[in-house]
Amino acid sequence: MVIRAFALFFQYCLKQSKIVVNLRAEVEVQNNPLCYVVRNIRPLKHGTSPAIPEVILTKKASVWVHLDSQRATDLTVSIGKAIDAYEVK
Repeated sequence: MVIRAFALFFQYCLKQSKIVVNLRAEVEVQNNPLCYVVRNIRPLKHGTSPAIPEVILTKKASVWVHLDSQRATDLTVSIGKAIDAYEVK
């Protein structure tokens, strides 16, 4: 069940090239279990098609992880940081 939804804007650093990409996505907060479904991840100013597949995140001991693997990645950390900032507003 969707609790709420919002647009999210965040930066993702490509480590290999040290390029920072500005991205946007749609986020749905769901419960049972509490998780964040992040869809339509795409460049902020270019295109409408997703550049990165949907991810489902949860927060585990203050670290953002993929719901299925329970592992953090650079992407989960970037998105999670933006979600934390959005929810503090």
